[in-house]
Formats: sequence, structure tokens, C-alpha cells
Amino acid sequence: MTVQVHQLIAERLTRALVRLSPADGGVPLPTPTKPGLDFAEAIAWHRKRDRALTKKDWLALGERERQQAFTVANVAQLDVIADVHRAIGKALEEGTTLADFKAETKEQLLRAWGGTVKNPAARLETIFRTNVQVAYGAGAYQQALRATKTHPFWRLDVVLDGRTSTVCRPVAGIVLPAEDPWWKTNVPPRHFNCRARLTPMRRSAAERAIEARRGQGLPVAPPADAQAQTGFGTPFDEWTPALTKYPPELQEPARKRVAKKRKPATKALGTPVSEAVETKGIRGLTKEAKAALKAIDEVHGDGVLPKVKVLTRSAVKFNGAYRYNPKTGDPVDIILRRPGDWPSLTLVHETGHFLDHKALGKDGKFATAEADQQLAKWRTAVEASEAFKRLQELRTKDLVEWETPEGEKRSIRISHAHVEYLLNVKELWARSYAQYIAHRSTSADLKAELATSIGFGRISYPYQWEPEDFEPIADAFDELFKELGWRQ
Repeated sequence: MTVQVHQLIAERLTRALVRLSPADGGVPLPTPTKPGLDFAEAIAWHRKRDRALTKKDWLALGERERQQAFTVANVAQLDVIADVHRAIGKALEEGTTLADFKAETKEQLLRAWGGTVKNPAARLETIFRTNVQVAYGAGAYQQALRATKTHPFWRLDVVLDGRTSTVCRPVAGIVLPAEDPWWKTNVPPRHFNCRARLTPMRRSAAERAIEARRGQGLPVAPPADAQAQTGFGTPFDEWTPALTKYPPELQEPARKRVAKKRKPATKALGTPVSEAVETKGIRGLTKEAKAALKAIDEVHGDGVLPKVKVLTRSAVKFNGAYRYNPKTGDPVDIILRRPGDWPSLTLVHETGHFLDHKALGKDGKFATAEADQQLAKWRTAVEASEAFKRLQELRTKDLVEWETPEGEKRSIRISHAHVEYLLNVKELWARSYAQYIAHRSTSADLKAELATSIGFGRISYPYQWEPEDFEPIADAFDELFKELGWRQ
């Protein structure tokens, strides 16, 4: 059975992790004012921005290169800059506050500044808020890009109060097509301490918003001089660095990183798994099923598999289940709940059970349950992961406490039976297989569902793995599937 999320937990966590944008045209996006309760894209982007540079070297880079580097004004020591970068990452991942950040970095920065900064307290706050907002902005931008098919317009939401800057006030509420050139230089954050956010909108809602602005006498196009501050506003895209602009001592590490990214993509080998999965019985989740099977076929193939049909059911409490006949060992079906929490990821998860049973297992038994030696490296990688260790720790806990974006303290009672279920080796296989497919494929749908599942896990049960925590497991899958002849 796939990941089970009790309805009460789901409702509470949803309120903590996302807030709906105003009007019916909005798409759920994270609340950027509560670090640590946000989405995977922001954390992943900050982790990529791991090149500590002095301000002089940072200024020598182009706009795109600066996005991927990290610096602190008036600090020349790279170790201090790296420590500040780690503290910002901690704020994003664990929800540490401005006060925590100051306590961790103030002494080092004061020594590095040596009295050259007139208002250290204000400078510390600017460093914290700006870098957290930049990471949130990167994550929101990636989510907005994925939503352009259904939400082809973007709105710049600006907090209007006594602190609103002259950079953002003239363009507050501006609505433009996602492909409008203005966004190429004006994605939030647009200045230091910027509180603006990007909101994707449906076409119908965007058109109503534009007409409402006209009726109120507000501009429907940004003024020509309404541009972001220097160093802000550039979209957070993938990039290739101009290595000659890096300091000499950093050119070789950067060159190695680029070479790693340019490795030729491996291709699936063997019979496509989708040929064994019959989807004629699916109602209401056809698109999600197609996305899941396409992603699997993109990552790996298989040998000859028996057929298994996929059915949808609305009157079930679980997200999904793989069923088989214990007497004959034959597969029966895969059940998906309609609607489910993350249907594409669920189908990949249940397909993982199917492969464990019929592709890897022998004599009608699951390979994972039989401690198959070909899975030894995968098992070692999983048991060494932080997510696995956290699940083991939950065996001794009764409550997990967390805080809502409004500052309310809540707690979730831990089900020890559910913890044992999540630690079951068959479930560990299926969850890690689902994450592997999302990780190695180009499916935006799977990646979005995975990010949501990871977000839930930060507060309660760690259903999935953080990206860096998962890398050794992904490598183990690569090696296994190459040995099996499923992947080139």
C-alpha cells in the first residue's frame, strides 16, 4: 500500500505548507514569511548556490553567474561567507528565526566587518531576509513555470504598508502573460528586503483582474522606469558559468561541476514497463497515469512482465495498493484512489511493488522480503539515510510538535503502527523507487508531487528523502538497473 496520510494530518499540514492565492485564479504557493515550512525548490536552489566568493570576485561575474554564487558585503574571508550560507540554509530547512541567525553569525560578521558597518543589526536583518526571500523566489518561479499551461498569466503581489519600497509600489498587482519580456528582469525579489511574490493565474481570472485595474484607473502595463534594483529580478534558470570570470582557484572545481552536468543522459533499455500496465479501467486519472508511465519508460525498461490492470476507486481510504493472489503469485491489479493526494507518484509507487514482486522476485515472492543480495547496495544506502534514521527515532516518540504560519503551536500524535509500516522493507523500496523515477525523469508533474510529499514529511513522518539525502540511493538504483540491463 502506498503512503497513507490521515485526513486530519493532511488538512493541518496543507494549511502549514501552502496558502491559496487570492481570487479563483490563484494557484497554491508557499507562504514565504515562515522559513522551514516551505517547499523543496527553495531549499534545493539555495544548496546549488554554494560558491562562496568575496564581494570583489562576485561583482566580476555576470547576472546569471551571481545567482549561483554567494557573498556577504564587506567580508573578505571565504570561511565566514560559507558559514553564513550554511546558516541561511538552516533557516530554510529547519525554520530557524532571525534571532537564531544573528546568534549563529553575528560574532563572526562583526569581527569580519571590523567596525566598517554603521548599523550591524540592520545589516544582519537584511542579509537574513534578502537571502531567504531570494531562495523562496527561486522556488516560486520554478513552480510558476510548471503551471503555465493552466495558469499562463503571472501577477506581482506586493505587501502595501508603510514599509513598501518605491521599487515595488508602482507595479503592485500588475498582471502580465508569463512570457512577457518584463518578467525577464523583474521576478521577485526585486530589491533588498523585498516582500513581493509571484502568483500564477488562470487566463479568465487574469482578464478580470486586468479589467478591474482599468476600471480603477490603475496601469495595466508597468511603467518604463519600474525596474528591479541592480542584482535582483533575473529569473532563476539553469545556467552554464563563464569559467574565465571565476577566480583562478575556483575555476577547476567549477569546471568539474559543469562536466558532471554535461554527462550524456542514460537511456532506458529493454521492454517498456508501460506495456505490462493496462490503464483501460482508469477513470478520472488518465492524465496522471500517462505521466507516471511515461516517466518510468524514460528512466528504465524491463524484461517480459505479466499484465497488471490499473483501476480507480473513490470509496477507499488509502492512496493506492498493489494486489496479488498469494496462492498463485499472479498480480491482480493496482488500485488508485480518486482523487488522491499525489496520483502520479502513487502509480509509480505501486508499480515499484509490482516490479519488486514480478521482475525482481522469484517464485511469487517479493525480492525485498527475501533479502535478495542484488538489492544489498540499495538496502545499505537506504539504511544510511537521514530519513530512515528519523523514522527509527519516531519509534520512541508519541508526539511531533510544529508551528503554523500564524505562529500557533500544534502537535501530531505519532502512530507507531504507521511508523513500522513505513519502515517495512517493501514500503521503503516502493517509496524510494517512486522518488528515483521522479528524480531521474523529466516529469514536472512527478517532481511537483514529490516536492509536496517531501514538504509533508518535514513536519510529520518522513515519507520521502530530501534531495541530497537521496543521492546515494539514486546511485544504487542506477547501478542495479544497469546490472539488470534495464538502463544504459
